[in-house]
Amino acid sequence: GGGGAGAGEGEASAASTPSASSGAGGGRSAAGGSGAGGRRSYAEPPDVRVQLKYDECQVSVAATGLLHRRGYRKATGDAPLRETLAAACVLSSPLLRRLTVAEHSNEDLILWDPFCGSGGLLLEALGVLLGIAPGSPKARSFPFLDFPSHAGGAYEEVLSELEPTPHPALPRLRLLGSDISAEQVERAQRNFHRFERRSRSVGDAAAADGAAPGEERDHRDDALPCAVDFQQGSPARVVQSLAGRPTMILTNVPALGQSVSARGRIRERDHRDDALPCAVDFQQGSPARVVQ
Repeated sequence: GGGGAGAGEGEASAASTPSASSGAGGGRSAAGGSGAGGRRSYAEPPDVRVQLKYDECQVSVAATGLLHRRGYRKATGDAPLRETLAAACVLSSPLLRRLTVAEHSNEDLILWDPFCGSGGLLLEALGVLLGIAPGSPKARSFPFLDFPSHAGGAYEEVLSELEPTPHPALPRLRLLGSDISAEQVERAQRNFHRFERRSRSVGDAAAADGAAPGEERDHRDDALPCAVDFQQGSPARVVQSLAGRPTMILTNVPALGQSVSARGRIRERDHRDDALPCAVDFQQGSPARVVQ
């Protein structure tokens, strides 16, 4: 079969032949069983889409499900930042460079999100620095694991090569998230604990791949190599505790024209004091004329 078109999903596609129909049905009937290598199978049958065009029929099966859903962020508030966008913000920021500089300068670094919400930005940053994505195939399951055509041995061989490699300066980092809403802070803490469990399962899988038969993993070193803290408070209050400490801010600023209430709900703000405290002017002219 060829590659089917999917909206943000990985899909396996095949022509409408008897074997293709049995393949899609096989994936559906096998869901909930035991996946390749003893891994947990997908909880729900995969989506199957049928497209008819003239005398052709294309059947597409969602082989991976929704890839932007990491699985750790179950508790969310209003308008959460999608995990893939949060990861893109982390990777496009100077965080990795700043952390390397901090290590060479023998300094610690604080990564602060003053509008942390449910903690998505910081948790994505933590996944990048740990060397594992929160959506790692070692921490989640996919529908294709139950497909009759799935090559379980080859898949397990690829996974065994995905060794998590944390950033060497990670112990110098502290992740700090704050929000004025106590409900949002509670959500962030719950998501962080879920993230810990999922990342620990990735480490267990990596250790199991390299362990001798019958050897058990030592869980005494499961603690994260950096500090992670979520606390309630306004940016003005939290920033006072950061005075004199190297801090990088990475945040999703609330929408202009809106503010967040103490209960975490978005409300319209008062525009009577919206005048900027400085003058802003744009004018046409050459540098030689304007500089006079």
